[in-house]
Amino acid sequence: MDTTTFIPDRTYPNEPYSWEKLVGIITVQKDLSLLARSREQEIVYQVYKLELERKWATVYDMILCTKFQFDQRHSCNDSTGVVCLYAHPQLSAAQHIRVETRLCLNDFPYFMMEGLEHWILWKLGEPVTEADILDAKENLTNMIDTHGELIDTLHWINPPHLKSLPDIDHVHILCKRDPKSPSSR
Repeated sequence: MDTTTFIPDRTYPNEPYSWEKLVGIITVQKDLSLLARSREQEIVYQVYKLELERKWATVYDMILCTKFQFDQRHSCNDSTGVVCLYAHPQLSAAQHIRVETRLCLNDFPYFMMEGLEHWILWKLGEPVTEADILDAKENLTNMIDTHGELIDTLHWINPPHLKSLPDIDHVHILCKRDPKSPSSR
């Protein structure tokens, strides 16, 4: 497969972001559009998106099933014979019957130095609150045995023009772990 045909035309970082660089982008410059994956990471991400589009009815169905453990159902397009997966209940119904949060490592994080982690706090049914973010950060702090000692965090909610999934609220949380910690990734 020729991956160059669907790789976005943009500048890719030459080296992984340091914690200090991330702090500058997020808190000083406040320009989230400066965050990026490496070119190699972007290729993997774009291939994944193509596979997701072939397998799932929508990206929301995939999120509901893989992050919120919704039931997974199959649907067949009679004209093409293509089978795709969808969540049950669907997002429109689930938003009214469930309020739930999930804290997950980002499957496709930005290009960051070793010891830095990119987490997503997903919330179904209502917007993420400051209390939700504090709870998530407490959970991240308590992961010392599996992820190492937490030194610092940064978080943000993408502005509307950068939201790739506007119908499920979510917050990005970056973690800096102690590199001397035996469990640090």
